[in-house]
Amino acid sequence: MHAVKAKNIIIIALIAALVGLCCLLGYRLRAQREYWSREERFHIACLVGFYDAAERGAYQNGRDIRDDMGALLREDVLVYQKQFGQDFGTNAEFALKFNEAQLIYLSVEAGQLPPIRSESTNDRPNTALEPTPTAP
Repeated sequence: MHAVKAKNIIIIALIAALVGLCCLLGYRLRAQREYWSREERFHIACLVGFYDAAERGAYQNGRDIRDDMGALLREDVLVYQKQFGQDFGTNAEFALKFNEAQLIYLSVEAGQLPPIRSESTNDRPNTALEPTPTAP
């Protein structure tokens, strides 16, 4: 009779240890998923910002930079959708950035990137990164 009780106690202890291990593993995986979700959101938000700046003509090689940012956004949008879906929680600001990234992604996919907007009157892109000439 005592052997049966001892056996039951051992089985219950093993089950409790297994449940505790599963809870710990689940917590750890959720924390890791949250970390990577934040990293991916940051990356997408930065790429959208760079893309917008290149589109406004803030860089000398704006078209090349914009095309590169568009290609990177395409990859990041696909990765985010695959790994995290459309769940943004309460982050409305990122939801807007992600929607903008999706529009850029769709235009990259269709090969229909809009022309770079120019801020100058002679339709020359803003060359903010060019060195200013100095008088001799």
